[in-house]
Amino acid sequence: MKHSSIRWFLCTVIFVCSTLLQAQPSFNDYELLLTEKGLSSNNITDFTQDSNGFLWIATTNGLNRYDGTEVEKYFAGDDDNSLPDNVIYRLIDIDSSQIVLATRKGLCVLNTNDFSFKRLEFSLKREDPAWKTYDKHVLYLEKDVEGNLWAGTPASVYCFDKTFKLKEQIFTERKIEQMENAQHQFVTKILPLSSGEVLLWLDNKIQIWNKSKGITNIGQHPKLNFLEGALVVQCFHVFEHFLVYINYQENTLRVIDELTERQATIRLGFGKETHTSFIRNISYLSDGWMVLIYENNGFVWVKLVQQGETLSLVSDYKRILPELTLIRVKQDSENNFWVSTFTKGMVKSSYKNQMFKVRELRKEQDYPVSAYEISRFLKIEDQVFIATSGDGFYIWNQTSDKFSQFKFATDAIYENIVWNFRQNIGDTIWVGTQSGLFWFNTQDKKYGRLKQPHIPELDASPITMQYTDSEGYV
Repeated sequence: MKHSSIRWFLCTVIFVCSTLLQAQPSFNDYELLLTEKGLSSNNITDFTQDSNGFLWIATTNGLNRYDGTEVEKYFAGDDDNSLPDNVIYRLIDIDSSQIVLATRKGLCVLNTNDFSFKRLEFSLKREDPAWKTYDKHVLYLEKDVEGNLWAGTPASVYCFDKTFKLKEQIFTERKIEQMENAQHQFVTKILPLSSGEVLLWLDNKIQIWNKSKGITNIGQHPKLNFLEGALVVQCFHVFEHFLVYINYQENTLRVIDELTERQATIRLGFGKETHTSFIRNISYLSDGWMVLIYENNGFVWVKLVQQGETLSLVSDYKRILPELTLIRVKQDSENNFWVSTFTKGMVKSSYKNQMFKVRELRKEQDYPVSAYEISRFLKIEDQVFIATSGDGFYIWNQTSDKFSQFKFATDAIYENIVWNFRQNIGDTIWVGTQSGLFWFNTQDKKYGRLKQPHIPELDASPITMQYTDSEGYV
């Protein structure tokens, strides 16, 4: 009976793991967005998507805005309404219309509605101007749970509130003469926690900041003292209230719930190469899926499973994109994967296979070359109206999945060059053609010229565009 229970337990574990891994996101086919397609540089440092759907891509040579088809580039300028520098390290979303950029010469705020830039200027406590070069060189930028911005430079840490008012300054104890030959940066990582506290690696030593005590040693923290001595490559904040700690000596990854102190552990992998592979970054995507990005190229999927009060981790350890050196992995609003690389630009892969279907309106040999062009679509309930350039228009009934064709005159040419549709009142649409404007009833399929008093040009001139304004005028 005891052996039977053990077998049942093992089978259950294997079944659960295999089921979860079958649901693992697919990353088989991908495309590259490179300088050949418009990027200002293939060395990508960070990227984010704004509320309008634009992808903003930071590089070592300017900022890029990608709309899915074209790239618009932005570079540093001499005025205060431009980028401070072309070397950009980090992008942080502040709200639906503002992104803060960390550059080699300071911070600036991008307005994603009008694409304008505003540089953040602030006063420093120390007077020696020799520090300015170091204090403006913002290598790290993070946002804590209260919306404060934490900026790290080779010589200092700054904290700004939501209005970009400077509220905290921490400086290195080194002298300016020591900075030029310094082998280590003062700040090497900033990691905000869900409690409002912030982990800071200062002079390669982990410390913790909170409102009441300021900077203290992590060893004095009752819940996080196990992190004492932890290196930059050992700690990552994944999402919400989960902290990841990696023990490279034991080759394990541990996830800690900051709120409940629940934990889950998984081995980083099997084989010799995994023991020497440091984790560069960890990204959280959705549905519990995490991406572990390795220093020596590629990434692996890890699934965080929450079942009641229990946490567990599952992975197949398969290395994805092993040929590329990666920085970050994120999902856009359409669930496409985007990966930033050091030298190969951006990598895009669809979360699921594209579901496009090709439908023939008519057999190719039956209609002229000009009718290949579809000029406009209009959807009314379950009907889709498809305008063509020379073949009238088609009506697709999505309920019955049937197509029907309509022409204003079988022997006419210009009347059947359809430019656009506009829904009017009830079942009537207005159809703009190369030979004027028609009305068309979507129910009985009757049509005609406009009955209202109108200028004669509406019966003869090409109607290439029509719309209704906010006051109801056409």
